[in-house]
Amino acid sequence: MLPSRIAASLAVTATLLLSFAASAAAGTSSFAADPSASSAQLPHSALSHIIVGAAQVQAPPMTIEAYVALRGARWVKLWNAHKALLGRIAQCESGGNPKKLSESPPGLYRGKYQFSKDTWKTVGSKGDPAAAPEWMQDWRALRLLLKAGIGPWPNCGPQALRAKTTRTNISYNGSGAEMPWGRVPIFKLR
Repeated sequence: MLPSRIAASLAVTATLLLSFAASAAAGTSSFAADPSASSAQLPHSALSHIIVGAAQVQAPPMTIEAYVALRGARWVKLWNAHKALLGRIAQCESGGNPKKLSESPPGLYRGKYQFSKDTWKTVGSKGDPAAAPEWMQDWRALRLLLKAGIGPWPNCGPQALRAKTTRTNISYNGSGAEMPWGRVPIFKLR
């Protein structure tokens, strides 16, 4: 039996290969301008091209669900447990727009979760958060939420948390909190 991370990776890869093969056969795929480009040059964390026959086919955009599946079952569970809260934070911060720039102060906060450039660096990213793909912003927001709680979103974090509190909610203050059903610790990253 394969470890769950490898099995999830194989399942995602097989699904992508089948969809690319079908679109290539139907002639609906977009082909790269340079068919001699090597797929070995691609970053391992994102599948941007797949070779189908002799043609290189442009892959559909990565999604956060596909990315966490590649990271393993633990990350799938963490994403599923937090995606509703993160969705409410994103809606409050930017209206869910991954290209949004703050108006006051102009351009200081950027992207779907209104990251500052310094905060963006603390979660392991480089460059401009608003220029990053939406799935990467979701991934970095999940990492930030698990690391620092709702503190990085002082207005929208508490508002999003109050919007829906259930027994499955996790403490988002970074150290655990008293909830009606007892103390709930924050998840720790390895």
